[in-house]
Amino acid sequence: MLYGAYLSATGMAINSHQQDVIANNLANADTAGFKRDQAVFQERLQEAQVNLRNRSFLPANLKSATGGAFVADTHTDLSQGGISLTRRNLDVALTGSGYLAVQDGDQVRYTRDGRLAVVEGKLVRQTDGKAVLDESGREIALSEASAGDVRIDTEGNVTVRNQPVGKLGLTAFNNPQDLQKVGANLYDAVGQPPRDVEISLVPEALETSTVSPTYELVEMIKVSRGFQLNAQMLGLQDQTLGRLVSELPRI
Repeated sequence: MLYGAYLSATGMAINSHQQDVIANNLANADTAGFKRDQAVFQERLQEAQVNLRNRSFLPANLKSATGGAFVADTHTDLSQGGISLTRRNLDVALTGSGYLAVQDGDQVRYTRDGRLAVVEGKLVRQTDGKAVLDESGREIALSEASAGDVRIDTEGNVTVRNQPVGKLGLTAFNNPQDLQKVGANLYDAVGQPPRDVEISLVPEALETSTVSPTYELVEMIKVSRGFQLNAQMLGLQDQTLGRLVSELPRI
């Protein structure tokens, strides 16, 4: 394979991955508590560094050239989103590095999405009905309450008609590497164990997505043009190889 064709094909694969990440960001531009992702890449070592014993298929003038790039782990920007007042009593916006604990099957997962609801006598996420847990890791029972009777204060205390029924389980993650996205705006805790801390909430409000649609659209245009250029270069390399194959027997 021509060296340039390899680099162009690698570039197309990288551009395609970037497009997927940007498209997911745009799809969640209005999702409460969503944190935008950024595609990250790692440069491949030069051929001379990879093959230290000089067992390289490349000519000497290309051994110091770049080896292209690989897709690395996607980075999630955990910076604070804006606060939007909703005046809905079951909405809560988390500030700082706090996350709500959610029961997802047998797993405890975490979210910044503060859109809550009362379903079948318990406090759940409005989007999918998964139970929100209290500070002891248990579901918050609201068997005799209607949605309009529930209030949540700045410390996460849940009351029904001014009577306390529980407190939201809040956990802090300061390092993006401590969390891994699993879809549905949920995270798994990886690496260091989560730390229970006091976190301030904003009642009757939601944290907005950190996605800027304008920025993402500009990035998508740039990546699309990069994909087209890599495709054109790959086509030129293919033409060059075809011409070489057809002309070489005549020499």
